[in-house]
Amino acid sequence: MWKKKLSWDQTIPEEIKVSWQAHAYELNSIEDLEFPRCAIISESPVELICFSDASKLAYGFSLYAKQGAQCSLIFAKAKVAPIKGKSLPVLELLAIFLAVNVIPQVLRALMLTNIKSFFLVSDAQVALSWVLNGKAAKKNIFLENRVSDINRAIEEINLKHGVKPKFRYVPLLDNPADFLTRGITVSKFKQIFKFWTCGPEWLNQEKICWPSSPLPCLSNGNRKVVSCMFSDGTASDKIHLPIEVSDYSSLNKAINVLEKVIRFGDKLRHRKTDTVKRAKLLLFSHMQREAFSTEIVYLKQPSNKAAPPRVTALGLFLDEEGLIRTQGRIQNSDVFPYEVKFPILLGKNTHLTKLVIMESHQNCCHMGANSTLSKVRLSGFGSLKGGKR
Repeated sequence: MWKKKLSWDQTIPEEIKVSWQAHAYELNSIEDLEFPRCAIISESPVELICFSDASKLAYGFSLYAKQGAQCSLIFAKAKVAPIKGKSLPVLELLAIFLAVNVIPQVLRALMLTNIKSFFLVSDAQVALSWVLNGKAAKKNIFLENRVSDINRAIEEINLKHGVKPKFRYVPLLDNPADFLTRGITVSKFKQIFKFWTCGPEWLNQEKICWPSSPLPCLSNGNRKVVSCMFSDGTASDKIHLPIEVSDYSSLNKAINVLEKVIRFGDKLRHRKTDTVKRAKLLLFSHMQREAFSTEIVYLKQPSNKAAPPRVTALGLFLDEEGLIRTQGRIQNSDVFPYEVKFPILLGKNTHLTKLVIMESHQNCCHMGANSTLSKVRLSGFGSLKGGKR
């Protein structure tokens, strides 16, 4: 009606009237659809996956919360495409723009939830390339402003909510937001209802297994970003510490200062977490990504290639927090706790390792090397060559 420029007093054309009556009649059959009330269990970590899509008719996004092998739709929004015709890649970019501007409202509602990771997913390679490159391929003020707005919004999400969105690409058939952008009948909606409310099947598994696709429109660097060649927790994901560990002379001081920084961030976001645990995790995760980049890449995505020597020699594995732990001769013992049987691997000659050893040396009353090393192990840490440290 807007395209036909009808005024408020004009009679609606018959073809529009018939079409509307058909839609209104069909909506009566939607009352038997049931949505599960429980979407998020607040105690469990959450992965947020946001799918965006566009067509010539509309653009929008759908947001899913994943906990373990369960995935649920928690929010969706769509807008009618501008009357002034825009190309499909531009509309796809507007879908991403809509998502990053609305999602902060959702994050504020989930401020007491432990958000583990956040993914922005699209099936538009051109739009992804614009955002990842930070500029449009052609000089267009509108495009450049939207790309800048998207990247600025992403940085604000990271700053205010402590989670940085990561981009992923999926084929069109794996994108549930596609149903937002095109007309769909109630009968068809009932057929795809599970796909809409729970997302694709590969999301409803314990670990996300992203689909792979050729990406001819992206550069080699951007392909690695969106195709998950390096996934969460691998050496490619740099962990930036807000403190310099080498500035501290004791492990407790480093942990306490980092804990205060994290607590201040939680206060700004109005949420409560175990800040001491997060400080320790951040310190040792940063150290391991600096010292064991090759091992982390292999452990995260084992391949047919030979495992790095340390992986096989020390029986390395990643725990639930993404830390490298070692297996030893006491792993079957019922006497020692999990942290002692599978200690965190310390990097060779890192400052954090020196702080751990110094603390253990003080705790065992400055006894010899063997006593200090035993104390290190009983504290839940393992080294490459303990006797030579």
